[in-house]
Amino acid sequence: MTKAQEATSAAQKTADEKADALKAADAKLAQAKQELASAESNLSAKQAALTTANETLAAAKQEKTADAQKALEADKEASAADKAAQSKLASVNKEAADLALTEAKKHLAILEALEEANEPSETPTTPSDNKPSETPTTPSDNKPSETPTTPSDNKPSESQNKSAFLAGIVALLASASLFAFGRRKKNEK
Repeated sequence: MTKAQEATSAAQKTADEKADALKAADAKLAQAKQELASAESNLSAKQAALTTANETLAAAKQEKTADAQKALEADKEASAADKAAQSKLASVNKEAADLALTEAKKHLAILEALEEANEPSETPTTPSDNKPSETPTTPSDNKPSETPTTPSDNKPSESQNKSAFLAGIVALLASASLFAFGRRKKNEK
């Protein structure tokens, strides 16, 4: 073999080595492209999962906000209902107290009318005889004479009647207030 053939053979060998190296580089490039495509696919899947997670989070936030608004509205409605119930209870208590006071005034007027009717008249009475009655006294009778009591002496005075009546009204109003207070406490539970 001549130098030219050797040189051609060496050049061919070098060309073959370069072709093999180029084929190996092409294979590595193809493998890198596949890995890049796989990475891009994984990235797309992760981005899709992230988008879905963000949408779920936004929906949960909206639902939580809506629930909070519903709870706030329900609390406002409950507060308004409680105020209305307390107002109604106060109105009923006032009506009961007014009715009791009206009844008490009626009873007081009746008692006053009865007392006026039972008072003795102011006209003087004259005895049929102008002579004093004679009752014999004995020396052993040194005791003061007991005068019989009349039914009018056993009657309580007008101020006692009024005081007793007012005490009854106060007791009635106090019991009505305690009843209303108890009902309000029971309704609050």
